[in-house]
Amino acid sequence: MPPASVARLVSAYPAVLSSVTLGAKLNFYLRELGLSSAELRRFLLASPHRFLLAGIETRLRPNLSLLKDLLGTEENVLAAVKQSMELIYDNLEIVLLPKLQVLREHGVTEEVLVKLLTTHPRALVHRSTRFDEGLTAMKDLGVSPKSGAFPYAFGVFARMYQSKWDRRVENYVSLGWTEEQVRRAFVRHPYFMTVSEDKVKKRMQFIAEKLGWNPDVLSSYPTILSFSHEKRVLPRYRVLHILASRGVIKKGIRMSHLTMPEKKFKERYVDKHQEEIPQVLEAYGARTEA
Repeated sequence: MPPASVARLVSAYPAVLSSVTLGAKLNFYLRELGLSSAELRRFLLASPHRFLLAGIETRLRPNLSLLKDLLGTEENVLAAVKQSMELIYDNLEIVLLPKLQVLREHGVTEEVLVKLLTTHPRALVHRSTRFDEGLTAMKDLGVSPKSGAFPYAFGVFARMYQSKWDRRVENYVSLGWTEEQVRRAFVRHPYFMTVSEDKVKKRMQFIAEKLGWNPDVLSSYPTILSFSHEKRVLPRYRVLHILASRGVIKKGIRMSHLTMPEKKFKERYVDKHQEEIPQVLEAYGARTEA
């Protein structure tokens, strides 16, 4: 830990200097939990009081054992804890287990619970989570508790304040979407609701002007709005536009052009044509500079 970070730590939590269990706790986080040194430093500086106050035998090891029972593998436990250190600090019998039981009673399977805990644990343990509202919303939206979409949809919704949710729905409506299209898009790709209003406006404007796709199309393929405009959508558009102007692409730019994996796109539309049409390499290369 750099001297400046040590100074920050001691300033925030002076009791660290008199701790007789400091070495044992750091060893637990590194050896038993499996954090890297960099992760340990980051979490320690983010919340030194909670990080160092929790007892090894009274909280840390019992929580680790409980999480292993719930999640099955050390890899899953580590993934979940990295998303929310509350899983290792807090009293899980109070903040987590009752909510898991409620989810089971609503039909959520163990497989879906594991995915929820490893991807969106804060939706279950964070103080600001909208747990009850999330369950109601999933039912209203028609998201099955047994479906693969549930952990992502519930996780995104439960962690978003209602005011922000309402602003984002209103933003889409102002851009020509119906509320039903917003709901449909959220069920298909919940993360599209995490994109800021300004970014959505800019991306929608580009897509409408250059590709001619309307909200009905986008609500069926909402992942497009989550892609980086500068590093994915714009470079691919430039490459495809050049190829279309040379007659290589006959039917115009399709949604699949933007959603296909990066490696496949590069091989099919950049590497294959860069010798006879070197401009595609330049257009694609701009993505690394954005």
